[in-house]
Formats: sequence, structure tokens, C-alpha cells
Amino acid sequence: MKRFAIVAAMFAAACGYSEDKFADEAAEATCAVFVTCFESHADVDACLAEGEDDTDTEEVECVNFDSSAAQDCVEGIEALEASCPDDILGFFADYPAACGNICDVEADTGMDSEADSDSGTEAM
Repeated sequence: MKRFAIVAAMFAAACGYSEDKFADEAAEATCAVFVTCFESHADVDACLAEGEDDTDTEEVECVNFDSSAAQDCVEGIEALEASCPDDILGFFADYPAACGNICDVEADTGMDSEADSDSGTEAM
């Protein structure tokens, strides 16, 4: 279920189509596909609960958020539920292009690469 958590984490953004609304609707739409098409969980709530429990996700910052692309993304995911891809690979192959245009994602690695390079030490 890490894939779901990563996808959901990518959608943490804000503006017009609010951050919370987008994150919630994208997660619900993705879980609906997983439940309906792949029978991966008993219901959408069980899928969402698993996503909330996944602590193995990287913090991301979404900059230059496009609320129109966010809405198109959610609508595209909802359309996938109706067409049901053959398998998980089909899900990712058919994933809406709009989902890749929502924002620029900057990962927080927790490391200060400039400080590391200035220290004069080399990693072994």
C-alpha cells in the first residue's frame, strides 16, 4: 500500500481547490479504484485507514499548485473506477496526466547538502 501513500502524499497542496479537499478526494478516489477494481480492501474506509497508518512516507512540499489540474486529476481517477484497469500496472499506466501537473514537488530529505559539502569531510 506504499504506492497509495506516495500518491496521496504527492497531492498535499493548496489553493482554490483546497489542500484538504484535494488530498481527501484524491485519496478517496484512489481507494475506490483499489476496492472496486482490485478488491484490495473491504471498503473505501478500510483503504483510507491503511493510508493513514502508513508512516513510511516522505514529507513533500507542493509549490505552484494548479487547482484546475487537481480537479482534473480527481475526475480522471474517478473515471478509472468506471473502466477498471486490468491490474495495478494498468492503473498506473492509465493514471491521469493531470495528476503530474498539479504542482512542483520538493522533497524534504532532512539533510543540508550545502552544510555537508562545506564541512570538508567525505562520506565513506
